[in-house]
Amino acid sequence: MDDSVFSRQNNHEILLLLAAQSDQYSIAKKLQYPAFYLSILGTIIFSVLTSLYDVELLRTLSSFMAIVIFVLTSFLERRSKNYIEQAARIQQTIDVHLFRLPDKSHTLTRMEIREIVANYTSMDLASYMNWYSDYSGTDYPNQVFFSQKENIRWDKKLKKKYLILIIVLALLFPTLLVLHAIFFNKTASSFFAVASWLFPLEQFLVIYWIGLNDNISYLDNVNQFAREVEKDITLRSAHEIECKLCGLQTYIYEYRKRAILIPNWFYQKHKKEIQDYEDRVAEQTSQQE
Repeated sequence: MDDSVFSRQNNHEILLLLAAQSDQYSIAKKLQYPAFYLSILGTIIFSVLTSLYDVELLRTLSSFMAIVIFVLTSFLERRSKNYIEQAARIQQTIDVHLFRLPDKSHTLTRMEIREIVANYTSMDLASYMNWYSDYSGTDYPNQVFFSQKENIRWDKKLKKKYLILIIVLALLFPTLLVLHAIFFNKTASSFFAVASWLFPLEQFLVIYWIGLNDNISYLDNVNQFAREVEKDITLRSAHEIECKLCGLQTYIYEYRKRAILIPNWFYQKHKKEIQDYEDRVAEQTSQQE
């Protein structure tokens, strides 16, 4: 029987936990992104309305709704963190059991696992299979290590792509507002009625800009630790290697707790491209061993 990481990751309980992890992240995204989309919609609607109708009530309503969205964004952001941390803990449980690591300090208890997976037993789990690429051509410690490195590369690639989009949007919206003011706004009050919508928009974008930079910087540090592990992984005792892999896994867990969430549409758009790259890396790595 194949006892590789690639094979064992398709264990039924692991797939159930992956479904639960994905669900937790989806809830967190549903809490974070509606306020952002409402901000865009509000900016467009009130930009048009204040251009067409010079009504004080409309301008006041625009400013009031922008403030409400600003406060709502902050509230929902805090709520979403609870789901992100739970998702990170579920993924840590998956990895620790899959990788056979002894440090279970951040994992779910057996009781918690049973309670969580009970909600997903009737679900089609095919889309969660083969989470990690196939490193079965290497020995088990290297399979674990290369899978951990895959985690780091995968997220860094996706975060860098999303950062570019966030930067473009953060610069685009103020530019469009200024152009709108030049060509359409008749009064200062009309301009500020629309400009007030920039607060929730830019709040979201700047938080994500800073957060994504922090994520990428943190992943660089994790990657540096991984390179140190890789340099002498073949020269260490089994216990030393195990300790190093546990340390690397803890770094990855701490990253996941603070990771900026990527919208599902953006993830799906780049998933195949990144996964195809990772599969090629795995194939080349296994051939070299």
